[in-house]
Amino acid sequence: MRARLREWLSSLAWPEPDADDVVTAVSEACTNAVEHAYRTGNPGQVAVRCHCAEAGEGKRQVVVLVRDWGRWRPAPGNRGFRGHGLSMMRGCMQTVRFEHGDRGTVVTLASFAVPA
Repeated sequence: MRARLREWLSSLAWPEPDADDVVTAVSEACTNAVEHAYRTGNPGQVAVRCHCAEAGEGKRQVVVLVRDWGRWRPAPGNRGFRGHGLSMMRGCMQTVRFEHGDRGTVVTLASFAVPA
């Protein structure tokens, strides 16, 4: 996923430091889905959809949806050395939204705007 995402960002001539942030955030969202959404059952699917959107004033941004069909679980009280993924995603992206329910979770990530 990371290699394909980086290739797509490169095809858009996305600035390298900003591309690193997008790849890091999307990778973390996918990892969370793999590690947490299907923890009690059989492995499930994770879908990633990306598009480039106009952000106004001659800028653009990447919007990525990461979707699973598992179950949302709140973060444990004692995270130990782990559990910083949501903070990392929020630091790398302009907006991070979560929608979760009985049919899974959708994480919507929007990058910081870059010149068009």
